Amino acid sequence: RLRLLLAVRKARPTDDHWIRHFLKDPDPDIQFESLRWIADERLVSYLGALESMLIDSTIDYRRFEALLATWNTLSGNPRDGVTEPKMLLQRVRDPRTPPRTRAYALRLLDPRHAGLSPELCDELAGTGDRVLLTELTRSLAVRGTPDARRRLLGIAMDAELPNAIRADAIAGIAPDGKDATAALLQLAGAENRTLRNEALRSLRFAELDEKQRTRLQNLCSRFESSRDLLAAVIDPESLQKGRPDPSDIEAWQQRLAAIPGSADPAAGRRIFHHARVGLCANCHRHQGRGNVVGPDLSAASNQGNRLRLLHALLEPSRDVDPQYYPWTLVTEDGRAFTGILLRDGGGGTEYFRDNQGREQKFLTEEIVTRKPLTTSMMPDGLADLMTDREIRDVVAFLDEATDDGNAVVVNEAIDSEEEASERFLGQWWLDFADGYGGWLDVTSSHEREAGGGLQVQLLWRVGSARGVSDVQLQ
Repeated sequence: RLRLLLAVRKARPTDDHWIRHFLKDPDPDIQFESLRWIADERLVSYLGALESMLIDSTIDYRRFEALLATWNTLSGNPRDGVTEPKMLLQRVRDPRTPPRTRAYALRLLDPRHAGLSPELCDELAGTGDRVLLTELTRSLAVRGTPDARRRLLGIAMDAELPNAIRADAIAGIAPDGKDATAALLQLAGAENRTLRNEALRSLRFAELDEKQRTRLQNLCSRFESSRDLLAAVIDPESLQKGRPDPSDIEAWQQRLAAIPGSADPAAGRRIFHHARVGLCANCHRHQGRGNVVGPDLSAASNQGNRLRLLHALLEPSRDVDPQYYPWTLVTEDGRAFTGILLRDGGGGTEYFRDNQGREQKFLTEEIVTRKPLTTSMMPDGLADLMTDREIRDVVAFLDEATDDGNAVVVNEAIDSEEEASERFLGQWWLDFADGYGGWLDVTSSHEREAGGGLQVQLLWRVGSARGVSDVQLQ
């Protein structure tokens, strides 16, 4: 059906009958491509249909994001994408909107936006909807205001709530006050492993007195499965003991494969977004949450095997995608700037992204010197903040994440380079006349029905990987 859609679109790009036919198809991929069709052709007559789809309580996150982007394009605001705060806040506030749709809009809204007021938080929490409460908790974990910290403590200590939501709250609590530290120490002795481990993660690098350290040491014999996390709190320097060099990937594979039990992608997600341990979300987005300094990692599992993800975590500058090379600029007024080139806007204007994810505009004539760097903006040593198990969990999360941002269980061992079903071959850079660009990732596959071949995937300079199709090149 997807091939039929593409053929009809090419032959009859404005055929209303076929567009409506495909838009009603229950297959999410067909709907997704129909939305792309409508956006590319600027078919504004479909705005009403899109609005109806946006309030469909059964919609998944991927289609919701595509609907928002299409809706903004047809409304004359294509550059708003899916993060325009006024539009998102309107949907979050509207009580007539299904809770799931409000939750998706909340996920995309900047957690620090002033519109996310205490009154709105009360209203969202009062709905009793667990999906909405989950997204609210994750927003509060980033927000960082006194009100947000108070709410997180309340959620973390509420035994009536699901443990998954409580764990998200615990991951957002910093031990920067007497009440917060006391709560985390209490939760560090919880019988539930998920709650206990998240409390120990949040206590890492905290300034604890001797009595508090002794309290944690006494838990080591009681909770064998959390011994590594307890050690990381009691003696953070133990994290790096006995570790191989980051470049010795084979030794790292063996080390991670020797960890007992299976990887925990759900824990990997919390580590990815953790402000004290993983720090990944400071630069990367995943399924609508995080920052946009580096590449969006929502589709990381489509860009290679787990070995490549492990390489990127241990050696960030080893294999930097070309469009993420930072540039160092010096302007005629002496200002120095380092950031990633987004696009040449034409007319002597260039757009860059700084290390906070903000877009910066420069006039070409004002740039005195420019120098490309071949190192990543991602700092070395982030793995030194994590236990071996946490590294394994983050890699598992990025490799097996589902469309709605949750994760499924994966095998515990990292795939070896020889065992990988796909082999990364290289990249070809594309530059378009309008200033936008991208590149082609090419991999060879050994498990295709047709007997193997090459897979080509187009990735844009800004945003997630978007597969064009699985192309067999002869």
